[in-house]
Amino acid sequence: SFADQIGDKCPNLSFTKEAHSGKNAEFLWNKIKDRNLKSEGYDDAIVWVGVNNINNAKEYLENIYQKLKNDNVKIIPITITPWKGYGSYSEAAQTKTDEVNSWLTSGANGLLDNATIIDVYATFEYPANSDILNTAMSRDEIHLNQKGHEELAKILTNKVYK
Repeated sequence: SFADQIGDKCPNLSFTKEAHSGKNAEFLWNKIKDRNLKSEGYDDAIVWVGVNNINNAKEYLENIYQKLKNDNVKIIPITITPWKGYGSYSEAAQTKTDEVNSWLTSGANGLLDNATIIDVYATFEYPANSDILNTAMSRDEIHLNQKGHEELAKILTNKVYK
Protein backbone atom coordinates (compact mmCIF):
# COMPACT_ATOMS: atom_id res chain seq x y z
CA SER A 1 0.00 0.00 0.00
CA PHE A 2 1.01 3.63 -0.27
CA ALA A 3 1.42 3.80 3.53
CA ASP A 4 3.86 0.88 3.52
CA GLN A 5 5.84 2.54 0.74
CA ILE A 6 6.01 5.86 2.58
CA GLY A 7 7.19 3.94 5.65
CA ASP A 8 9.94 2.35 3.57
CA LYS A 9 11.05 5.75 2.22
CA CYS A 10 10.74 7.48 5.59
CA PRO A 11 11.87 4.93 8.21
CA ASN A 12 11.62 7.52 11.00
CA LEU A 13 7.82 7.54 10.56
CA SER A 14 5.37 4.89 11.67
CA PHE A 15 1.94 4.31 10.18
CA THR A 16 -1.21 2.61 11.37
CA LYS A 17 -3.98 1.76 8.93
CA GLU A 18 -7.35 2.51 10.49
CA ALA A 19 -9.47 1.92 7.39
CA HIS A 20 -9.11 -0.53 4.56
CA SER A 21 -10.13 -1.03 0.95
CA GLY A 22 -13.83 -1.72 0.72
CA LYS A 23 -14.67 0.23 3.88
CA ASN A 24 -16.39 3.60 3.83
CA ALA A 25 -16.18 6.95 5.58
CA GLU A 26 -18.73 5.82 8.16
CA PHE A 27 -16.42 2.90 9.06
CA LEU A 28 -13.51 5.29 9.65
CA TRP A 29 -15.69 7.70 11.62
CA ASN A 30 -16.85 4.88 13.90
CA LYS A 31 -13.23 3.79 14.47
CA ILE A 32 -12.05 7.24 15.61
CA LYS A 33 -15.07 9.08 17.04
CA ASP A 34 -14.52 8.07 20.68
CA ARG A 35 -10.74 8.29 20.70
CA ASN A 36 -8.22 11.09 21.18
CA LEU A 37 -5.75 10.41 18.39
CA LYS A 38 -3.20 12.97 19.54
CA SER A 39 -3.01 11.40 22.99
CA GLU A 40 -2.53 8.02 21.26
CA GLY A 41 0.57 9.44 19.56
CA TYR A 42 -0.77 10.39 16.14
CA ASP A 43 0.54 13.63 14.65
CA ASP A 44 -0.96 13.26 11.15
CA ALA A 45 -3.94 11.54 9.60
CA ILE A 46 -4.11 10.72 5.91
CA VAL A 47 -7.82 10.59 5.06
CA TRP A 48 -8.75 8.92 1.78
CA VAL A 49 -12.37 7.75 1.72
CA GLY A 50 -15.58 8.52 -0.09
CA VAL A 51 -16.53 6.28 -3.00
CA ASN A 52 -18.06 3.47 -0.96
CA ASN A 53 -20.71 5.77 0.46
CA ILE A 54 -20.57 8.69 -1.95
CA ASN A 55 -24.09 9.91 -1.18
CA ASN A 56 -23.26 10.72 2.44
CA ALA A 57 -19.46 10.82 2.32
CA LYS A 58 -19.35 14.57 2.89
CA GLU A 59 -21.31 14.24 6.15
CA TYR A 60 -18.87 11.68 7.52
CA LEU A 61 -15.84 13.56 6.22
CA GLU A 62 -17.05 16.69 8.04
CA ASN A 63 -17.23 14.66 11.26
CA ILE A 64 -13.81 13.09 10.65
CA TYR A 65 -12.12 16.40 9.82
CA GLN A 66 -13.71 18.17 12.82
CA LYS A 67 -12.62 15.33 15.12
CA LEU A 68 -9.05 15.42 13.83
CA LYS A 69 -8.97 19.19 14.14
CA ASN A 70 -10.27 18.97 17.72
CA ASP A 71 -7.63 16.33 18.50
CA ASN A 72 -4.95 18.67 17.08
CA VAL A 73 -3.91 16.12 14.46
CA LYS A 74 -2.66 17.39 11.09
CA ILE A 75 -5.16 16.44 8.40
CA ILE A 76 -3.92 15.19 5.03
CA PRO A 77 -7.05 14.66 2.94
CA ILE A 78 -6.86 12.96 -0.45
CA THR A 79 -9.50 13.55 -3.10
CA ILE A 80 -11.68 10.76 -4.37
CA THR A 81 -10.13 9.21 -7.48
CA PRO A 82 -11.97 8.71 -10.79
CA TRP A 83 -14.20 5.64 -10.96
CA LYS A 84 -16.40 5.90 -14.05
CA GLY A 85 -17.04 2.42 -15.43
CA TYR A 86 -17.16 0.69 -12.05
CA GLY A 87 -20.36 -1.31 -11.42
CA SER A 88 -22.07 1.13 -9.03
CA TYR A 89 -21.04 4.25 -10.98
CA SER A 90 -23.73 6.62 -12.27
CA GLU A 91 -23.87 10.20 -13.50
CA ALA A 92 -25.47 11.14 -10.17
CA ALA A 93 -22.54 9.50 -8.36
CA GLN A 94 -20.12 11.48 -10.56
CA THR A 95 -21.90 14.69 -9.61
CA LYS A 96 -21.52 13.77 -5.92
CA THR A 97 -17.86 12.85 -6.45
CA ASP A 98 -17.21 16.22 -8.09
CA GLU A 99 -19.11 17.99 -5.30
CA VAL A 100 -17.14 16.26 -2.52
CA ASN A 101 -13.80 16.84 -4.27
CA SER A 102 -14.59 20.51 -4.88
CA TRP A 103 -15.65 20.98 -1.26
CA LEU A 104 -12.49 19.23 -0.09
CA THR A 105 -10.07 21.15 -2.34
CA SER A 106 -11.68 24.46 -1.35
CA GLY A 107 -10.96 23.75 2.32
CA ALA A 108 -14.15 21.99 3.50
CA ASN A 109 -15.71 25.18 4.85
CA GLY A 110 -12.66 25.99 6.99
CA LEU A 111 -12.14 22.50 8.41
CA LEU A 112 -8.97 22.10 6.33
CA ASP A 113 -7.39 25.52 6.90
CA ASN A 114 -4.06 24.05 8.04
CA ALA A 115 -4.30 20.83 6.05
CA THR A 116 -2.11 19.65 3.21
CA ILE A 117 -4.79 18.81 0.65
CA ILE A 118 -3.73 16.18 -1.87
CA ASP A 119 -5.74 16.48 -5.10
CA VAL A 120 -5.02 13.34 -7.12
CA TYR A 121 -8.10 13.22 -9.37
CA ALA A 122 -6.34 14.47 -12.51
CA THR A 123 -3.21 12.47 -11.71
CA PHE A 124 -5.13 9.21 -11.84
CA GLU A 125 -7.63 10.12 -14.56
CA TYR A 126 -7.35 8.45 -17.97
CA PRO A 127 -7.62 9.83 -20.55
CA ALA A 128 -7.81 13.49 -19.53
CA ASN A 129 -11.26 14.59 -18.36
CA SER A 130 -12.85 11.19 -18.84
CA ASP A 131 -13.57 10.48 -15.15
CA ILE A 132 -12.08 7.01 -15.69
CA LEU A 133 -9.32 5.68 -13.44
CA ASN A 134 -6.19 5.20 -15.54
CA THR A 135 -6.00 1.49 -16.31
CA ALA A 136 -2.22 1.57 -15.82
CA MET A 137 -2.86 2.59 -12.19
CA SER A 138 -5.96 0.47 -11.53
CA ARG A 139 -6.68 -3.13 -10.73
CA ASP A 140 -10.46 -2.95 -11.15
CA GLU A 141 -11.68 0.52 -12.28
CA ILE A 142 -11.91 1.79 -8.68
CA HIS A 143 -8.91 0.61 -6.62
CA LEU A 144 -5.31 1.48 -7.28
CA ASN A 145 -2.88 -1.26 -8.24
CA GLN A 146 0.76 -1.39 -7.13
CA LYS A 147 1.81 1.26 -9.67
CA GLY A 148 -1.03 3.52 -8.47
CA HIS A 149 0.00 3.08 -4.85
CA GLU A 150 3.60 3.85 -5.82
CA GLU A 151 2.45 7.08 -7.47
CA LEU A 152 0.34 8.06 -4.46
CA ALA A 153 3.26 7.34 -2.11
CA LYS A 154 5.52 9.48 -4.31
CA ILE A 155 3.02 12.36 -4.22
CA LEU A 156 2.62 12.17 -0.44
CA THR A 157 6.36 11.84 0.12
CA ASN A 158 7.07 14.88 -2.06
CA LYS A 159 4.29 17.08 -0.64
CA VAL A 160 4.15 16.02 2.99
CA TYR A 161 7.03 13.80 4.12
CA LYS A 162 10.05 15.27 2.31
